[in-house]
Amino acid sequence: MADIIIEDLSPRAQVNGNGVQTVFNYQFPIFSAADLKVYVDDTLKTLDVDYTVSGVLVAAGGSITFTTAPADLTVVTIIRDLPIERTSDFQQTGDFNATTINTDLDKLIAMVQQLEAALARVMALATTDTNPGMTLPVSTDRANKIMAFDANGAPVASTKTLTAIEDEAAAATAAAATSAGEAAASAVLAASEAVASAASAAAALASQVAAALSEANAATSAIASAASAASGFLKGLVNATGVISPNLSTDDGSLYVCDTSGGAVTVTLPEIGTSEGVRYGFYNKSGSNAVTLNRSGTDTINGGTTLSLNIDTEFLIIIADDNSPDNWITLAGSSIIAGEGILKVGETLSVDRGFVGQVPQNSQSADYTCVLADAGKHILHPSADTTARTFTIPANASVAYPVGAALTFVNQNGAGVVTLAITSDTLRWAGEGTTGSRTLAANAMVTALKIGPTEWMISGSGMT
Repeated sequence: MADIIIEDLSPRAQVNGNGVQTVFNYQFPIFSAADLKVYVDDTLKTLDVDYTVSGVLVAAGGSITFTTAPADLTVVTIIRDLPIERTSDFQQTGDFNATTINTDLDKLIAMVQQLEAALARVMALATTDTNPGMTLPVSTDRANKIMAFDANGAPVASTKTLTAIEDEAAAATAAAATSAGEAAASAVLAASEAVASAASAAAALASQVAAALSEANAATSAIASAASAASGFLKGLVNATGVISPNLSTDDGSLYVCDTSGGAVTVTLPEIGTSEGVRYGFYNKSGSNAVTLNRSGTDTINGGTTLSLNIDTEFLIIIADDNSPDNWITLAGSSIIAGEGILKVGETLSVDRGFVGQVPQNSQSADYTCVLADAGKHILHPSADTTARTFTIPANASVAYPVGAALTFVNQNGAGVVTLAITSDTLRWAGEGTTGSRTLAANAMVTALKIGPTEWMISGSGMT
């Protein structure tokens, strides 16, 4: 066996694969090919199956050759791993062979280097540190605990379990998120409903908006207590992106912090069935995109089919109501989407004085289907358009106007006849009780008021 020199070096080599390279070098001596262990990432490879070795008994090391190139960005690790054993024994008065002696000494130094490399990868006290006693607590004391250090720097196990610590941290985070997201919670929601209802008549608009503003301002002092009450409904925090499908049994009480900075978040709520009282919280973190809640089956969400959180820090809690139909009820919310003539800054709503007492106009000279933003407006068919047109109130399933929403239709002098139609829901003539589409002659003006999830009442003049 050839004599080699064992220099002061680490018996370890590590390099990244690129999907092409098959030959990798190592810079330390080995005594046989089996002395090497080769890993690709965390997978131990097999000698003469996955790779071959060259450079045995070469002081400068050698190389390994893979049968298949490691994939791009994988980590190839090569270490010397000699068995800690002695395989030679010198007999009394026997030969004292220099080569055998050198090989044994070389292996001893290689084993020491091997241990030195392993020790360099473990936590240890600094050379200048005092030793407080580094014996770990027994396994039964440290099981499911967090390791810490006492006043002397000695290792100890936490008194609480890891599960208890994580639960407390999650509860604290959920409470903090709830407090941050409850700006103008239930009072602003009430203001939103008041503003929507005010659109039924121009004269009523001013007084209802004023009442909503008064409600919102009065609620400011109650925000902290509202946040505390809302947080009591939630017990766990889930960071979420993309598509979410909460589970009725395992996710009850969860607060979903929806990060919309990278795209919209879509939530498919489970069917309520008999699970009354199940609740979830949803919080729009970033506000770059919307958080959209969709129903399952025939359930409703506040009487509709969908609900969206569109702005930063917008927050709500929903609770399952096992009724007929099953309905997700909004318990608390944190924002209102201010419409035309209304400005929302933080927790304050203000109304443009020029807007109070007005019913905004949406002029249409073609067939038209109303949209959510038309609530509180009048849709005008101008005299310049003498062609007969159809104006349609969409079904609640596609446009979920809140109960109390009002749509006014005006057919100006000289304009063509307007057919006022409704998609699948009920349009009932006030005083007459009949249902179905209505015809508006020139100079007609009527108002449709939503009185239920799928029912409207209509009254006015010039209608048949």
